[in-house]
Order: sequence, then structure tokens, then C-alpha cells
Amino acid sequence: GVQTCALPISPFTLGISQAAGFGASLAIIFFDTSTLMNGHWLSVISVPLFAFTTSMICSLLIIYLGKRVGMSPTALILAGVGLGSLFHSGTMFLQYFTTEINAAATLFWTFGDLSKATYPVLLVLSGIFLLSFILIWASHWKFDALGFGDESAFNKGVNVKTFRIGMLLFSSLCTALAVAFFGIIGFIGLVAPHMVRLILGSTHSALIPLSALGGGVLLLAADLVARMMLYPSVLPVGILTSFIGAPMLLYLLVSGKKIK
Repeated sequence: GVQTCALPISPFTLGISQAAGFGASLAIIFFDTSTLMNGHWLSVISVPLFAFTTSMICSLLIIYLGKRVGMSPTALILAGVGLGSLFHSGTMFLQYFTTEINAAATLFWTFGDLSKATYPVLLVLSGIFLLSFILIWASHWKFDALGFGDESAFNKGVNVKTFRIGMLLFSSLCTALAVAFFGIIGFIGLVAPHMVRLILGSTHSALIPLSALGGGVLLLAADLVARMMLYPSVLPVGILTSFIGAPMLLYLLVSGKKIK
């Protein structure tokens, strides 16, 4: 739902990204994809499929735990931190008992890398993005209504509990698809919406498309800087976005100000 406090909810803070990392590591090690021929169908399919599956398992667990505690943002983040730590520990456990080659492959996958993009992948994700954008933007008035509190939103015809669960599940699905193909690129989903919100306010009819645009621009800018910073070596973009996003997360947590 709409974040009316300084507790930022994003795929990274909910543990969804860490769950994807565990699924990818499981596929890399279980199928030993590092020894397969480049482009082998098993290597191409297994990693994103496992990453997507574990991401959705984490999302369903978050929703289950959220329903138990009334979908409180604080409780969701605490549950996400716990699940994220659990999946991260599972990833380290797998890396400890596998070969050095597979351990390096799992570590590199978790860095996040836009060079994994291919035209078929981009075509599929573009179609999913357009459908998702239309669905979410059509509900912009519900997000605005939630900004005035649950009771006000209910009086305006919003089924608050169902809407929150539905949007959380749907956004988790979209995140899982992206992470499954490109690895963990943290904090884009945290930084871009809050930057737009701080500059232009919280009217979701504008916030939703501008957040999507801002997130894309921020990611491309980070990828460009990552490629140029240590040229000819390429710094994984996920490392750079974490350097940008972590201070933003700490600022939001420490400031304690409401974002309206």
C-alpha cells in the first residue's frame, strides 16, 4: 500500500531479492550450470526459473505473515529482514559446500548485471511491464485514498485489506520476474519513488509513471557509471546501486518524517 511513514518497503527490504539469489544459487549448483555449454537450454532456463520460484515463495510467506499482523509496514519489514537473512544464509550454505567455480558463479549472479539482457527477454519483460503499468495506474485513486487512512479509503469504496494484499503480490510477481533474469540490483525500487515523491508530491496519477521513468533512468545511469568507473573492468551495477540506496534507506529510517 501507500507508505505513510519513513519505513520504506521495497523488494530488497522484504527479502524477495535475497530469495531470488538463493534460487539462482540452487539452480547453478544443482544443475552445475557453470560446466554446461554457453547458451545450453538448461543453463538458460533453470536459473531464472528457480530464482522466480523462490522469490514467489518468499512473497507468499510475507503476505501470510502480514495477514497475521494486520499488514503493518513495520511488521512486513521485520518479516522481510528475517526471511532475507534466512535465504542469504541458505545461499552461503550452498556456496560453502560446492566447487570454487560454482561458488564464484553464484556470487557473480547476486551482483546483478544488465548484460544478461537479450532481445527475447526484453520483449517478454516489456509486455509484462506494459500490462502491469496499466493495471497499477488504473488503481492510482485507491493509493491516494489510502494516503488518508484505512477508514477514509474504505468509505471511498476501497477494500483495503484485499487491495493491499493484491498489490503486494502483484508487485512481488513483477519484481521476481526482473530479478530472475538480471540478478539482484538493489534499492532502485526504493530510491526512485522516494526521489519523485520528495520533489513532486504523492499524487499517484503522476507518481506511478514518473517513478517507473525515474527508476529506468537511474538504473541506466548507474550501469553507465559502473562501466566507466574502472574501465576496462566493469563494476557490477548492483554494487553501485547499493552504495546509492543504502544511505537513502538510512536517511528514511533516521529522519522519521512522514512522506505525504
